Amino acid sequence: MKLELERIFLVSATTSEAADPGGTYSILSNGSDFNLFTINPLTGDIISNQALSFDNQENYQFDVQYIGPGVSNILKKSILD
Repeated sequence: MKLELERIFLVSATTSEAADPGGTYSILSNGSDFNLFTINPLTGDIISNQALSFDNQENYQFDVQYIGPGVSNILKKSILD
């Protein structure tokens, strides 16, 4: 199953974007699961790069960063079965 998350699930980043529009989203390259996902830098929508198997791994973790012209915000995101 491939997974897609819309920006609405990134509440803190969406709040930062509303306060400081014109920035970009990125997935930070730390942890073990960051390379399993891709983020649209303009919308913040996230999609898995491959089917995720919750039978083999119960959760996936990665950090998302929003950098606006005047603010930077890092979110820790977990996807649980």
